[in-house]
Amino acid sequence: MLDYKQKLKERYKYNQSVVRKDINTDKMKLKINNFSEKSSFSVEDIKNEILNNDMFASFFIKDPKKQNIYENEALKYLKKFFSSIEKLPASKKNAKYIVNGKIISQLKTKPAGGHKSIDFEIKNKKLLITHKYIESKIGGGAQDNQFEDVRNFLENIKENKEYNFMAICDGEYFTEQRLSTLNEFKDNNIFITNIEEAKDIIKKL
Repeated sequence: MLDYKQKLKERYKYNQSVVRKDINTDKMKLKINNFSEKSSFSVEDIKNEILNNDMFASFFIKDPKKQNIYENEALKYLKKFFSSIEKLPASKKNAKYIVNGKIISQLKTKPAGGHKSIDFEIKNKKLLITHKYIESKIGGGAQDNQFEDVRNFLENIKENKEYNFMAICDGEYFTEQRLSTLNEFKDNNIFITNIEEAKDIIKKL
């Protein structure tokens, strides 16, 4: 079973080790000097706290959420069962989009209309997948925008009968009420599911 929250904690811990390993690089020296200039801490005090205080070090790490951790962990998890699954580029010409039922790529710019590129592909299953992990049940702002990404994906695939499509929706945000809105798009070749149930669906395709 994929535990997204645990994977996030593990990534935070790993990123702390990276900061400590890179503490004498030019990039880290610049960050430390900048922090020193706007605070009452000396450079040496800051370096000492980074090396010995996990909480303090966390202020200098890369945010795992900005490293696509949820999507990357979902890919690694599914690869255990389906070695042919591929991560598609998120942008540039090799990214794939679904627009009005048509799969398009080789674009110089992202298509208008708020389309998000397709996340994963399993070619031998003719399966294209969008993945979302949204943690908070409350919603609002960026989380609602991510939900709209899924809706947009489903809205644009409903005329395509050539491929199989899947929306993997994980996290507490996807309440029964929100999922019922997405489930209206279900069809013989369109699946709305979570990552655990996805395994069984994909095996049957």
